[in-house]
Amino acid sequence: MQLAATRLNINCRQNHSAIRSLEPSVERLCRNEKIRFMERYGVYGPSHPFSKFVRSLVPNTSENDIKIFVTKGWEEINAAAFPDGTIFLSDRIISFCEFKEELEFLLQHEITHIRNGHAEKRLRERDAIGMLGSARLSEYEADLEHMIASREEGVNPHGGIVFLRRIAQEEEKEQKGHDIVHGNTYTRLINVEFAARIIDMDALSAELTPIPHV
Repeated sequence: MQLAATRLNINCRQNHSAIRSLEPSVERLCRNEKIRFMERYGVYGPSHPFSKFVRSLVPNTSENDIKIFVTKGWEEINAAAFPDGTIFLSDRIISFCEFKEELEFLLQHEITHIRNGHAEKRLRERDAIGMLGSARLSEYEADLEHMIASREEGVNPHGGIVFLRRIAQEEEKEQKGHDIVHGNTYTRLINVEFAARIIDMDALSAELTPIPHV
């Protein structure tokens, strides 16, 4: 099913406002989940080349606002956002991607989850079956909001298309089904291709930037 951007709660410009304050109970839950995440996977220090590189991909955010950690032992090609502004990125995904615009798309996707309240809602309702529908919708919203804002942000939206196509091909190669929250990757790919062509067709021909050796 193809979703039009007008049906989603999408801003035309990325919201660079501060992260919303959390209720004490949510803040405690978030802190405990982050501790478990870091103990399970481990993270690179802030001076590590991985950490410095991914930080450079979000120059319009403050380190006090958005905190990014690259994990050492998370074997999935994945990322996770927490409502306090923390993002965990697996080191596998850095080697999996070829262009920095792919990682820019991924990071902005996670930032949208934080700033639009998706991450907080998932933390509150993580055991509720009824949240799956809204979670799927939030994935489409996070994909499309960055595509819409990319023109004004000066980011080539083709990075998102390349990233989702790469994920879909990897799922086919590994014979993996799509996960229940993100849904079918090809559906997501159709949506972002459609949005990119409507908003900024010229950017699709722009040259992408290879990820440097880090």
